[in-house]
Amino acid sequence: MKDYDVQVFNEQLQYSLTEINESERLFGRNFYFTGGMIEVTDMLAYAAPLKPKRILDIGSGLGGPAFLMARKYHAQVDGIDISHSMNQLANERVVEEGLTEQVQFFLGDILTYDMPGPYDLIYSNCVFLHIHDKNLLIKRMYDLLTDGGKLLFGDYCIEKESEEMAHYIHEYHYHLLHQEEWDQRLKQCGFRKLTSEDCTIRLATHSREILAMDHIGAEWENVLKKRLDRFAKGEQQWCVFCYQR
Repeated sequence: MKDYDVQVFNEQLQYSLTEINESERLFGRNFYFTGGMIEVTDMLAYAAPLKPKRILDIGSGLGGPAFLMARKYHAQVDGIDISHSMNQLANERVVEEGLTEQVQFFLGDILTYDMPGPYDLIYSNCVFLHIHDKNLLIKRMYDLLTDGGKLLFGDYCIEKESEEMAHYIHEYHYHLLHQEEWDQRLKQCGFRKLTSEDCTIRLATHSREILAMDHIGAEWENVLKKRLDRFAKGEQQWCVFCYQR
């Protein structure tokens, strides 16, 4: 597979309505990742003090983080996602949320889409593991930020190599970096580090809380248990990064 195979990625991300409904039951309305609104709020604290007028949400999904940030900062928020189904639902949800004057969603690839920047804040959560050309991604984000603008993202990192971890990465076509590799590449592009923190314990706590819920589906139960196992073995981390242009 080439560095960033949009077609393969797109096929992976055509979420069914059943999958989306289950994720929202577990993570909250308009969210499709572990921790939901709580995790977004915790992440935004790393970027404080912050009064952004324009925000870009990369991998905006169902729109939950974009809606939260639009209200929290009274900001204009642009979201971009490569999934047709997510983009369609997000555009329906923004009307339901009454935020059409503040939030808009684009369907496209962040590596090539002509976004209407610049932005004061770029946010992303659990997205960059899908993007193989990390250097191009970092350069794109640097160019889309205002001087002094902040980049805030959470992503999975590889901590220890193993045959099982290699199989997991290959199966899902992921591209994971070590935490230190992220720091090095961001600095090489010109970013200044504000925060680079291993938040695995926090995400593990969120995962265990979901496993304790009633009637969790077998698929999500399997995903969460395997994730916790990789955490426990020291193979995978959840890290939050905040850098400034």
